[in-house]
Amino acid sequence: MGTTCIHNLPRYVLLVVLAVGAQPGVWADEVAAVPTAPDADALAQLCAAHGEHCNCPGCRSYFRACENPCPPCPLESELLPGEAPGMGEAPEPSPSAADAAPDAPAPMTGPAPSLASLGAVAAATSASPGMIGDFFGGGYQYLRASPVNGATVAVAGGDRVLKFADNNSPLPQDRVFFNFHHFNNAVTDVIGRDQDADRFTFGLERTFLGEAASIEFRVPFEASVSADQRTGDLDTMSAEFGNLALAFKLLAYEGPWCSIAGGLGMIFPTADDATIYNASRNPAVTFENESYFLQPFIGVYCRPNNRLFTQFVAQVNFDVTGNTVTLFDPSFFGATGSDEVVEQTLLFLDYSVGYWVFRSRHHDDWLTGLAPMVELHYTTTTEDLDLPQIDGANTVYETDFRRDALNLTGGLLFELGPLTSLRVAGVAPLRDEDLLFDAEFGLQLIRRY
Repeated sequence: MGTTCIHNLPRYVLLVVLAVGAQPGVWADEVAAVPTAPDADALAQLCAAHGEHCNCPGCRSYFRACENPCPPCPLESELLPGEAPGMGEAPEPSPSAADAAPDAPAPMTGPAPSLASLGAVAAATSASPGMIGDFFGGGYQYLRASPVNGATVAVAGGDRVLKFADNNSPLPQDRVFFNFHHFNNAVTDVIGRDQDADRFTFGLERTFLGEAASIEFRVPFEASVSADQRTGDLDTMSAEFGNLALAFKLLAYEGPWCSIAGGLGMIFPTADDATIYNASRNPAVTFENESYFLQPFIGVYCRPNNRLFTQFVAQVNFDVTGNTVTLFDPSFFGATGSDEVVEQTLLFLDYSVGYWVFRSRHHDDWLTGLAPMVELHYTTTTEDLDLPQIDGANTVYETDFRRDALNLTGGLLFELGPLTSLRVAGVAPLRDEDLLFDAEFGLQLIRRY
């Protein structure tokens, strides 16, 4: 005999299932497997996209309970702002069902059990919009009065540190993504000209432990100043392979409206060393890309209602190994030799808020959601720059390199069907004295799976 759809069970059995599940929010490590959805209201709670026929664990569990596909869950767009899925009166039982069970309890009204109470922490995470971001990871800059005119140290095109909050969410997700970010006047070449930089990042995130944790991998490329430049040469731009990044996330707490997660990011020195050559094409100075960075972070994600979503991420970036600087040509910096330098520790504080102004009633529409987003990003150095001491003094880098950058990000989030998101954004620095760039444009494409 085939499996019978759970909608056909007696009503009192459904009430027992709901009563057992109706508990408050739980810690992530106490969450059980996603249960079978007993009715359309509970499915709306289990479904990560609230009715867009997504492939989240909640929907998969629901449809496995039926011999044939069950009716789609109610759509979030049918609810008023602030009304949780499943609120309101349940539909009247059909005459056939009433005849079959005349003594069954009356239909249940009021809020359906919370997502966390049903053990569906995983389903809540897979469709949670992430943060846009803002960061350009520059660092050392040669002396402006030197033969290299204050050039940016061009490891990874001058953008060697990535930030966890950029195109990310505190919540673990299954996704692949692509980021494009254009930075205006972000770097300086060996001729002394300010140049734009373009970053292209390919990424993959995969969950485990029942979607309570994830691992993420990012591969960046840069169209920016070349790692190898020669004084007097006007051709200073090229495509550069960046530093690979890896991050682990763990969902520590899942409540009815807010979640808390933490993790650790790591950056590996996979980009080329940066070398400046003299007019004779001999190395004058080399900055060896040897730093491994550790980035512990903590994040909070809140959805007070069905339309509003906010998130906050705090992160610290540590250089745990340092880089070697070597001077070959004494005519450049008045010395020869080498020394090790350790990058400044950075503190990132990022806050984002978004609001769904449109959610489609039909999951097969090409545009199923639209949400404007606004973010504030603060980056500060927690210590002075570590300078090389070659022949008893620093004659290589600018010493005034403390940063207190505050950037404003504004963008639009487009949901394209149940599994695809597109974010388009612009970034404006709010502090003229601590610019990382003059302006930024970003484009981010996310595909959940």
